[in-house]
Amino acid sequence: TKLPSIHGGNLTSLPMDLPEPPPPPEKGAQPTVALQAAIDEAYNRYSSFLTTRATAEQRARQYAEEQTYLSEQAELLKREESKRRLGEMSEYLKQQIEQKTLKEKQTKLERKAYKGVAQPSALPAPTAR
Repeated sequence: TKLPSIHGGNLTSLPMDLPEPPPPPEKGAQPTVALQAAIDEAYNRYSSFLTTRATAEQRARQYAEEQTYLSEQAELLKREESKRRLGEMSEYLKQQIEQKTLKEKQTKLERKAYKGVAQPSALPAPTAR
């Protein structure tokens, strides 16, 4: 093909002597090797991306599960500590009640013993002088 030049002459090829592009492939024709390599590379990159994404999602799920487990363990420890403290407090209160009851019994016995001593009900009669 002859192309007109801006200088008035005719050129027989494209600028810089590049080869002409190949004609478009016919329908049903096999893709070229370069095109197939590009498709394979793109597929491999996409497959790699999907694998990386699945791995990241799995790690995120594992992290969330681990955090849930740790949170549950912390709550369990808090409950156990609360039960222990409640038990200690209950035991302390029982001891306090026992001591108070014992002290009240001792006080009653002392009062009974004191009342048991003969006390004059009145002053002796005055004697004449």
